[in-house]
Amino acid sequence: QLSATQPIGGGSGSGGGGSSVGDQGSGFERRWLRQHRIFVAGALGGRLDHEMSNMSAMHEFDETNIVLLGRTSMAVLIPPGTTVIRPDLRAEGPSCGLVPLTGPARVTTSGLKWNLDGDEITFGRFISTSNELLPVEVSSGEVVITTDRALVWTTDISKLRLDQAGGW
Repeated sequence: QLSATQPIGGGSGSGGGGSSVGDQGSGFERRWLRQHRIFVAGALGGRLDHEMSNMSAMHEFDETNIVLLGRTSMAVLIPPGTTVIRPDLRAEGPSCGLVPLTGPARVTTSGLKWNLDGDEITFGRFISTSNELLPVEVSSGEVVITTDRALVWTTDISKLRLDQAGGW
């Protein structure tokens, strides 16, 4: 199991413009999409234009719990509001990051080596990369993120590889 993410409160995605499954589907479809994860293997680590397209799709279908996977990293969309992440430290980390792709975001975090305290992160200026998950011995084992705009959360999953020679 990889990170369990759980938005707190009534937030249902970035609420940005454009079409989304949530706008087009029934209440049952919207609930199903929020309660299930869609894993997209091979979504990271290839051509940059394809990676950006996958990131764009995460934002377009913001009510869908999409997990982008590559050989050494994974990414999920964190909606505005407060989200609790329970990383599986056997498979994830220690490296992690938060990237605001849709504009400036004011962010507060806990459970990271370098927490943010209402800091503004902006693509093209300051973003939160090369941060680290704290070991459970010194934290609750949870990462709490509060943001006013959708963010991409990424973690290192290279621990999942069986070995360097054999790959997956």
